[in-house]
Amino acid sequence: MFPLGLFSFDPHLGHLLALISYSFSVSQTIEITQANGAWLLPPAGLFVNIFAGNFLIAHFPDFIGHSLLIFHVFALGIAFFSYFLMLSLLFHQLYCCPPPLREMAPALAVPLAPPGVSVIALLSLEKALDHFPQLDSLQNNLSPFIHVYVPFVIGYGCFWAILAALIMVRYVKEKNIPFTLGFWAFVFPIAAFGIAIFLTAQNPLFSFLNGVAIFLWGISLLLWGFTTYQNLLRFLPRN
Repeated sequence: MFPLGLFSFDPHLGHLLALISYSFSVSQTIEITQANGAWLLPPAGLFVNIFAGNFLIAHFPDFIGHSLLIFHVFALGIAFFSYFLMLSLLFHQLYCCPPPLREMAPALAVPLAPPGVSVIALLSLEKALDHFPQLDSLQNNLSPFIHVYVPFVIGYGCFWAILAALIMVRYVKEKNIPFTLGFWAFVFPIAAFGIAIFLTAQNPLFSFLNGVAIFLWGISLLLWGFTTYQNLLRFLPRN
């Protein structure tokens, strides 16, 4: 019951995350030079909100589950628009402005999160629609889009992973990267993208991606261990 009660905040959280992008647009203090990967967290959060609900929808009464599914379809539109808007600002900053501060380097991993969680959101939405035969027409229209979008966005995610890795190597060579709590930004996006690749690999056409998913899982586990160790090293009292 606790997950269902917690999820009752779903529509409110969805609207809140959607409005964060608007606040960036009207702010008089935020400049394009400040753009960084962390700006993609609101759309990523909205995608997470959607797929978390998709997993729980089967446990709701039919009317509520049906209504939430429709809400999630509309929320996907908001999440995609917010994602592409923030991504365009980030690309502008990377190519037209000075490089971000080295303390913000871990934020370069965050753009892997929206592709990962959007794939999970779409695949879980398709699965959730199986519980509502009255929405067969919606499922039939969404399925072709999902099956085209998933490999496309996985390809983009691989491109970004290579780009971010090259930029990180440059930081390490030229400036080094000081350890901060921002290093946690390495863990979740890589793990989310790895899960998305694993789910994609369940399709026999993309089974070759299983190795990539396992590799990313290993990388995220190593980064989690390293970050945890560094945190304990700094926060535990020393004799």
